Amino acid sequence: MLAFLATLNVAIINPAVVPLSTEFGIAHVTGTYQTTVAIGTSALGPLIFTPFANAYGRRPAYLLSILTGFASALGSAKAKSYGTLILARAMNGFGPSAALGLGAGTVVDVFFVHERGKAMGLFTLMLTNGAHLAPIDMMKRYRLVAMLPAILGGAGASMWGPS
Repeated sequence: MLAFLATLNVAIINPAVVPLSTEFGIAHVTGTYQTTVAIGTSALGPLIFTPFANAYGRRPAYLLSILTGFASALGSAKAKSYGTLILARAMNGFGPSAALGLGAGTVVDVFFVHERGKAMGLFTLMLTNGAHLAPIDMMKRYRLVAMLPAILGGAGASMWGPS
């Protein structure tokens, strides 16, 4: 699910760029920078989370990742200025991106050899198709759209919670 969220979070606000730009009083092109920032920081996540997971374990890395994604999605939805939105989107790209670097290794560790094909296929399906499902624009209200990753992140955090 985190692999799905990592790519969904980056692209989910794209269909609502025009209302977002209108609300903040900026040009439409400037409104798309929030996606560029999220994509850029999602590339940094695996570089940080992989060594962190090697030192402290994958579970703390996943928990930190999904909670960062949850909090930053809420920040994106509640942003009062474009600068705040950019900061929240930067964290939103960075947070859930742990799955990009840790996901395949987790599948290999958790599943037996004869089960890995289906599990890796499901992981790859989630990883590659999160952005494809992002254009669900919910009446082009960007704040409502930004809440969807927060809801999914909260559900994911509850699954990874204390055991």
